[in-house]
Amino acid sequence: MDQESSGYHLVTLGEWRLEKDAREIPIRGRKTKALITFLAFSQFRTHQRRRLANLFWPSLSDTQALASLRQSLAEIRRCTDTSPALINAGHSELQMLSNIIQLDVETMVAEIHDGSVGDEILKSLLQLPDLLVDFHAIGEDFDDWATQTRASLQSRCIDGLRNVYEESDIEPNIRLRVAQTVFALDGFDESAARAIIKSFAELNELPKALAFYDDLYTTFERELDAEPSLRTQDLVAQIKLNLDVPERISATDPTSLLQTISGTVRKTENAIAVLPFESLGPHDLPSYVQLGLLDEVTCALAGAVAPPPLSSNSMRRFLDQPNLSAAQVGQETGARYVVSGSIRSDGVDARVAVQMADTSSEQVIWAEIYHRPLAEVVNLEMPIAAKIVTSFTPSLHGAELGRTSSLSPEDLEPFQLVLRARDLIFNLSTDTFQEAGLLLEAATRKGQSYAPGFAALADWHSVRIWQGWSEDPETDQRLLERHALKAINLNPADGRTMAFLGHNRLIFSYKYKEAQSYFENALRYMPSDAETLNWTVPGLTYSGNPSEAIKNGERALVLSPFDPFRFRNQHFLSIAHYAQRNFERAAELGLRSFEDNPTYVSNLRFTIASLHASGQRSRAKELVTYHHEIQPDFSVSKMISRHPFQSQDKRIRYGRHLVDAGLNP
Repeated sequence: MDQESSGYHLVTLGEWRLEKDAREIPIRGRKTKALITFLAFSQFRTHQRRRLANLFWPSLSDTQALASLRQSLAEIRRCTDTSPALINAGHSELQMLSNIIQLDVETMVAEIHDGSVGDEILKSLLQLPDLLVDFHAIGEDFDDWATQTRASLQSRCIDGLRNVYEESDIEPNIRLRVAQTVFALDGFDESAARAIIKSFAELNELPKALAFYDDLYTTFERELDAEPSLRTQDLVAQIKLNLDVPERISATDPTSLLQTISGTVRKTENAIAVLPFESLGPHDLPSYVQLGLLDEVTCALAGAVAPPPLSSNSMRRFLDQPNLSAAQVGQETGARYVVSGSIRSDGVDARVAVQMADTSSEQVIWAEIYHRPLAEVVNLEMPIAAKIVTSFTPSLHGAELGRTSSLSPEDLEPFQLVLRARDLIFNLSTDTFQEAGLLLEAATRKGQSYAPGFAALADWHSVRIWQGWSEDPETDQRLLERHALKAINLNPADGRTMAFLGHNRLIFSYKYKEAQSYFENALRYMPSDAETLNWTVPGLTYSGNPSEAIKNGERALVLSPFDPFRFRNQHFLSIAHYAQRNFERAAELGLRSFEDNPTYVSNLRFTIASLHASGQRSRAKELVTYHHEIQPDFSVSKMISRHPFQSQDKRIRYGRHLVDAGLNP
């Protein structure tokens, strides 16, 4: 990798060194080197001296830590006492001058994205996992920063390399080396794994391709208690059958070949049959309205955590068969549940009546009537379809949980496993929470193309981190990302998981613009979904748009009056009101969340800050006492140093409210 002929150059891969004009500058002290590195990675940011002192000398008092910082800055000035200066240090703030130092890793990332993937770069990439390890144990917060920096750089490099190994015009031996490098960095990256298998196949090295897959399968089974994805298995099945279609592998239907080989098809005994809606007059409606509502409800069901719907095409044959009983529909289709409805219109307004029944008992488990302008129904402007599905889903979940409560997990379908797991998660108890994780892992193994299973497992890892139950947050974060992306790949219109992923990208990696893009796409697909709206609230708040966050959060509350996770919705909205300085409303929402679920740790601190800021000091003290009991080692300064508020003023205000309320500084 070339370096510029003038200016500072920092080498962080391999042996650390600082150079100027190609000559090494001797720097004494591990923490001084770490300080230079930290500032170099954030050249465009201004840092408070006190925060830096606590970051690098966390065990010292503020006075001692600030003195140690001054000593390190003096060492840096002594060693770089030439023009141009390296650091601009003020009385309370300091900053590394912009573009004064060239980072080897940033140069490498830029070259990768420019398409340069020579052996030197691939070799350097393999040193990424050891980046900054010389500075390990400087402090907990610094270690967290180093971990996030490594993960971010690795993700950026892998994104660039993926463009290379997915390019069919590049020679297979080059694609193979690049994919092998990515897989060495992340041994669970199935995209890279498939590229390795395909490249071996194209190079006529089929034994190596199959041996690699065997190792992959063993690793997934041992480490994740799971199998490689259906897409990966399908690729290997094609190779084993010696299908000469390497270029068409990515376009192959991911279920067709394996179903052909196994001779299995999906059973319909747990499916939902949606009948065409019956027109009752007196105003005649064209049949496309009845069929259109059938299509809309079926599509809405397909994206929900529910039994799979039978295709609307297969249900069209019931258009002219009114008065069928639920039992008759069950006998003809094999479905467990049937959704039926009617439309009565006077030419101006429409009355849509819908019900869901169990086909075995013919018991009606949900029914509702909607009044809509006829034009909305005739023009197939169908938010009503999503409303119908949203309305009957809780009743359906209750029926399924009751019906399957005596069955063992081995006898449950993927959606049933998800329902049982979610019911356990709502308790936020460590014992049942672990059981929920096992159920969701079983759901993803059984339903490798069932997107809601992967989405629910991603959410499980998120809750595990934020409740403080994770023994390895970095691994949980990586699995969260993997499962969320898997869900989106399986269902590209899953706005709910898009918003969830955007939320976590912002919270964990501070990717504000990327999160905003996820939120916009999510709301384009699911503008009226309560969970989608809710996941945007913290991210919009932390990015500096609390008014939009409040709008989304208030709407989400209205749309989810009986959501078992309502306490989370209230907490998210509380954050937005706090940022907008609506402290009384923030405290009210926080207290509601606390009353609904006092074990939800994430809510406690914003509630304490809101109560204190709104003058409710005695109530705040009660929650502070409770907080001390459940998190005795908590430190405000450590939490604030990595808090996702983009505004430094808001971070400082939040920290001040918490300390003034009585939490440990």
